[in-house]
Amino acid sequence: MARPGVQNLRGGGKALAARSTRSLAARSSRKQVDWSTLRSRSALNLRDWEVAKLHDGEFIGRVVEVIEPHRGVGHALLNVVINNPAGGGLEEEYRLIPLVSDIVPYLDSSARKVFVDPPAGLLDLDSDGFLEEEDELRFLKRELEALVGKTNQLPSRSQFESLGRCDLQKIVEKQGGHFEVAACLGYKPFKNPPGYWDSENIEAEVAKFLESFWVVSRDQMRHSLTGETRTSAEGLLATKLLPNLKLLVDSGRHDLVYAIKMNGGFKATAKELGRTIYSPKMVHKHRLQWDFHYFEKEMRKVMEHPDCLKECPTMDKLPAQRLIRKIRRHDVDAAISHHGGYYEVARKMNLKSSFKRVRGYWNDKENLLREIRAFVSNTTNLDGATCPPYSELESAGRLDLKYGIEIHGGRKAITSLLLKEESGVDR
Repeated sequence: MARPGVQNLRGGGKALAARSTRSLAARSSRKQVDWSTLRSRSALNLRDWEVAKLHDGEFIGRVVEVIEPHRGVGHALLNVVINNPAGGGLEEEYRLIPLVSDIVPYLDSSARKVFVDPPAGLLDLDSDGFLEEEDELRFLKRELEALVGKTNQLPSRSQFESLGRCDLQKIVEKQGGHFEVAACLGYKPFKNPPGYWDSENIEAEVAKFLESFWVVSRDQMRHSLTGETRTSAEGLLATKLLPNLKLLVDSGRHDLVYAIKMNGGFKATAKELGRTIYSPKMVHKHRLQWDFHYFEKEMRKVMEHPDCLKECPTMDKLPAQRLIRKIRRHDVDAAISHHGGYYEVARKMNLKSSFKRVRGYWNDKENLLREIRAFVSNTTNLDGATCPPYSELESAGRLDLKYGIEIHGGRKAITSLLLKEESGVDR
């Protein structure tokens, strides 16, 4: 058990138990200090205190000042003058010793002495203030662990200066610069190297950025930008987007904003990479047309509109096109056409159809071709320039469409009309 008044800031006093009688007696004046608090360091006023090695008491130097961490980030440093002989004419040398319990475990307040247990290389500086080369990176990595934390990013020159660690910046410069040191120590560089932002790397960074928006929701992966679930890697809008300016700035990706602008801007980059610029409106339109479950929920909201409830309070009938356009839901109207038309959407949603065809409706070829195009666009295995087979129409319950085809000459005649329409030839 440690004696009263004796403090081991590092927590291990067994090594000092075997010291000389003189060393044991000196312990009685040691006081308990917490280096992590500014209040404790200020109360001691370590200026002009002697600095000695812990194990053999060898004199190292005197404290010139205590350098406090910038904005509380990192730890304090003891600025120690090493060679200061009276009238010796030797040049003074200074060392920066981190004021942490692992390196400065003891102090003797009566003798105004600080005991240090420096790691290998900390005090082995040359005349320019650098460590021996074999120890520099090891020392730098140890110091960065306290500064960097979980960010795993090597600070820039300005960040080192704001932290009061110009000594670390000098080591970085001597070891080859920011990118060399970052690669050697396994840190992310503060910025990407010159020439990095070509189209291939922009594509890779965009894909990585969009990948970060996948989150777990109700035991499945869901993309927070598009609302899609990760059921298939193909056809997902989340893999085809180009983030817009606001999204990148809000996420702190100014580097990617710069790269896209240098590549010709967002529109040019989107065209080159085959992507679509992200916007909530674009995502909404896409999901209305390609995600029927999303469309159905939106359609139910439309049916709750006062004008729709006025015509159908029971909400068992799909609103008519004129009503949907009246309430200015043109996005829903377009999605209904994409899903096969009002009759087909009503069938899929188990609703009554409000679409009534007037007498002689199928006698008009324009009506017939429009209905065929709507049916084909909702059936992925059909060619847009070919009349649907009767079997497809019968399985879909579109006997009315089959009737319209028959009164205009059959499938062969209708296919001919579709081909002429596609090629731009007048019918």
